[in-house]
Amino acid sequence: MKDEKKKQLFKEYLNASEIIIADKSSASRRRLVKTLCDMGANRQQIHSIAHFQEAIDVIDNKSPKLVLSDFAMNGGSGFELFRYYREKHPDEKKSVLILVTSNISQSAVAKAAEEDVDSFIIKPYTVQSLEKSLINTVISKLHPSKYIQTIEAGKEQMFSGDYETALTTFEEAKTLNKKPSLAMFYHGQVQYMLEQKEEAAGDYKDGLEINHIHYKCQVGLYELFKKDEKFVEAYDVVKNIAKYFPSNPDRLKEIIHLAIRTENYEDIDMYYTLFTELEERTEDVINYICAGMYIYSKYLFTNG
Repeated sequence: MKDEKKKQLFKEYLNASEIIIADKSSASRRRLVKTLCDMGANRQQIHSIAHFQEAIDVIDNKSPKLVLSDFAMNGGSGFELFRYYREKHPDEKKSVLILVTSNISQSAVAKAAEEDVDSFIIKPYTVQSLEKSLINTVISKLHPSKYIQTIEAGKEQMFSGDYETALTTFEEAKTLNKKPSLAMFYHGQVQYMLEQKEEAAGDYKDGLEINHIHYKCQVGLYELFKKDEKFVEAYDVVKNIAKYFPSNPDRLKEIIHLAIRTENYEDIDMYYTLFTELEERTEDVINYICAGMYIYSKYLFTNG
């Protein structure tokens, strides 16, 4: 597709879309608003937001098609916002969710969150690099690659219960991409549904060989180990997830529980730091972190 055609399609997409810009920095939001308006967006359809809950309200009431969120924002993270969007609009195929990051390590995390994050932008950015990234991301969502089309077909087969056909489809998808971690994850999901747990674990591990922090493969492996009560293995995986991906209260509770269960008491210090970074702390997660610190203190006392 020629560049002029791409730009025209992108402009039409912008003009027809409700847009969220979520960032705690007002200067960053203003710059993005101006840039998007210059590209063809309707200013009245752009929602400039500083707090996580405000973004949730817009998702509930406006059904935006384009969401640009900073890695960390007031009240939550871009990952949590995107996860909420996917849960709220599971059948939406044309939406574009872009993570705005401030360093290279966060961009690596964005790549590992394949399918949950459509693309990422690294600050500081130029208008030219931003425009190029946005256009390419939107066009690839409107006109997905053969690899993505094949994965989507396999997912439909999997969700309809046609597992054997889905396995064949995901096998085909593996051949269509140089780094097919996502196809391996879904192949593993089908194996898991067929109660072939060793094969499922093998698929998740193969995906992690390609991208060692691939989010879905890590979560798949963690859930499998947890169900089989392999708590040491489950803890190793979820500790790695916590290292790279923003924690939410529910996951933090699971991590603390497993740290104590597997006698990794000294890790509680790290989870206390994660706890202090949570904007909203439920009573449950407060109880968990207090219990974890109490047991960690007993451990230190016992060991002099």
